[in-house]
Amino acid sequence: GPYLEIELSRSNVATTPEDRHRLRNLLGQHARQWLQRTWPAWKEQDEDHARLEHSMSLLAEFQYGPGYPARLSPLLDRLSENFRRNVSHADPLALASFLFKTRGLSGAEKDYHNPFHSNLVYVIEEGRGIPLSLAAIYMLVGSRLGLDIGGINFPGHFLARARHQGNLYVVDCFNGGRFLREQDLALYNRGAAGTIADLINAPCPAETIVARSLRNLNHAYRQEDQPENAALMEELLHGMHAPNIGGR
Repeated sequence: GPYLEIELSRSNVATTPEDRHRLRNLLGQHARQWLQRTWPAWKEQDEDHARLEHSMSLLAEFQYGPGYPARLSPLLDRLSENFRRNVSHADPLALASFLFKTRGLSGAEKDYHNPFHSNLVYVIEEGRGIPLSLAAIYMLVGSRLGLDIGGINFPGHFLARARHQGNLYVVDCFNGGRFLREQDLALYNRGAAGTIADLINAPCPAETIVARSLRNLNHAYRQEDQPENAALMEELLHGMHAPNIGGR
């Protein structure tokens, strides 16, 4: 049944990546049913970052299965604790340097459309992700440190927005935590400067980020020829009634 991986873990049965891949195929239907059943729980969280973290945790567990030892929240806790131990002052600029330079989280240059690049547990452990997953880690670690870090739902390339000492910083987490100016953003989007300014300042709640993550996964699963998983992501997305502003 769906708890085969848990029983293997309890029995100290070692599994190779190939074993886990075969288990994913065997247990795929169970995993999809589990996600459909548990998915509404993330919307019940009171705080925006808590909703984002809960939804990302559910997607990671869906991909890895219940027997996988790592969980998102403890991994985020560990990152914030490591930052506190190694950095004397907590601000968004220092955190970006820690995550994307010292810790080495970076954009996935190869196998870009791998669905696991949307899995925050995978991204933390393997160090590679897409713009949205890397920005989400930046936001969720930042929330543990009391920092004002949000998202920018920029078309084609998700960005982070950090406020510090009255200044607003746009952070490209995919490219080493690079700080962008408004003229840099014109290279991503040939639209008018006013439109770019509106995007930078527009609210980007958890619901917007989750919807974009589901679009990314839908596309990735189609690229990987996993139509059942792609259909599930589309089903969850339709239940949110979110506007489409692109992916990644």
